[in-house]
Amino acid sequence: MEALGEYLKEVRLKLNVSIDKIVEDTHIVKKFIEAIENEQFSIFPGEAYLKGFIRTYSEYLGIDPEDVIKRYEKIKMAESPTPIEQLIPKPSINLKPIFITVGIVLLGSLIVFGLINLGISISKNVTNEKIDKKKNNKELVENNNTGTTQTTQAIQNGKDKKITNIYKMTEKETTYNLKKDEAVEFNIGQNKFTLLLKELTPTVILVDQSGKEYYLIKSYQQKLDLNHDLSNDADVILNSWDEKVANIKIKLYEGDASTTVSTDSSNTVSTNNTSTVLNIQGDNVESIIKKTEIEDIAFDINVQNETFLRYKADDKQDVESFYKAGSIVNIKASKSIIIWLSNAGAVNFNFKNYSKILNPGEVGKIEVKLVKWVQSSGSEYELQISNLK
Repeated sequence: MEALGEYLKEVRLKLNVSIDKIVEDTHIVKKFIEAIENEQFSIFPGEAYLKGFIRTYSEYLGIDPEDVIKRYEKIKMAESPTPIEQLIPKPSINLKPIFITVGIVLLGSLIVFGLINLGISISKNVTNEKIDKKKNNKELVENNNTGTTQTTQAIQNGKDKKITNIYKMTEKETTYNLKKDEAVEFNIGQNKFTLLLKELTPTVILVDQSGKEYYLIKSYQQKLDLNHDLSNDADVILNSWDEKVANIKIKLYEGDASTTVSTDSSNTVSTNNTSTVLNIQGDNVESIIKKTEIEDIAFDINVQNETFLRYKADDKQDVESFYKAGSIVNIKASKSIIIWLSNAGAVNFNFKNYSKILNPGEVGKIEVKLVKWVQSSGSEYELQISNLK
């Protein structure tokens, strides 16, 4: 049988379709399409993800997804090793007494050997402890003197991340055309910080020196507290982007110009500025309910297959986690909420108060959804759900 990856690649080439075009149309990350064609199935976070991507890719190519999934399952079965107990014939004589005798002899030998090694190990540990103390003291001095190096290395230590270019930010407000793996370095007080462009498609992702990721949305003002002092240090706005470059404006706060991050009684972090989410307009708007007064937004995300998702209610801190099949995520917000879905077909949204269940997208597709109240007329408000990219 023809290899699965070669088969899909051959169909794609016959259709004269590039991988970049498939990424644009299906929103499947490029590395996953390449992994399917190269049969590098181990990079996928789970079986559900892999089969979902195979299904979406097959449907896009116009071939039967069930047939392709069966091909994958046959490959998986062929690669599964036969249990070793099935390969070793069972002995015709009783070896139990022999095994017991040999085991006793080995156990005695191990005890003697262990006592000897214990004495050697104690001596080595004392020496190593002295060396470690000297090394730690040296690193402490180096870290205090090289903030830039520490920041850059923290990002580069992330999986498969190498900074290809660093822009030095000298003004309080600058706009950059950033390519993937390029970074911007700037000062906040006496400390240096770096923002790296991690991904361009299907969603623009920045990562800071601590490894925290920021999912950017076009025209949305993303506030960053980089030094964790409960004050916002910078604004980041995504003006535009494509598969090659992102046009991003970075504005640093000066002195008392920064907004304060406060913690309420429920230990939820929020900012005291007016929400900018309400100014965002998504695509493919769908109405959920119309009311004469704005109500709290409350609905459940029902997880049907294991998936990763992230959400941001109003101006509160992002919440993200990996959820197993059968999980129910309770969502609450006052005026708006943004939801990032790594597998849109793995969940549904249940607006129980309005007896409405919505499917946010297809299996294997990455989606960003905005749910918010919009004034539709003078005295009427509409709860809408739309797509953000």
